[in-house]
Amino acid sequence: MIPGAAACVYSGPIRPIPQQAASGRDWSAALERYRRLIKRMPKGKALVALARSILTIIWHLLSDPAARYTDLGTDFYASRVDTSRKTRSLIHQLDALGHKVTLTPAETA
Repeated sequence: MIPGAAACVYSGPIRPIPQQAASGRDWSAALERYRRLIKRMPKGKALVALARSILTIIWHLLSDPAARYTDLGTDFYASRVDTSRKTRSLIHQLDALGHKVTLTPAETA
């Protein structure tokens, strides 16, 4: 053990970048990614996956001087859901559970 090694531990008010991104101040796309990841994995793994995404963005920005970061926004993935594909997937899941599904179109208001 190195003498004084415990003094090297930082405990200041600045949080690591993945946790800042997960808090959603200026990182709306990163916050949305974190929210999607946290549904299927533990918090620690989701933060590491988010950190990897942020590092990938940083690498691309540093490697190409002409590259500019544009935040995709919170609705980026939600707006790209193919409704017919999602409907087929849900029908297939219900069929696999032994349910008979009959769909009727919803009336638009």
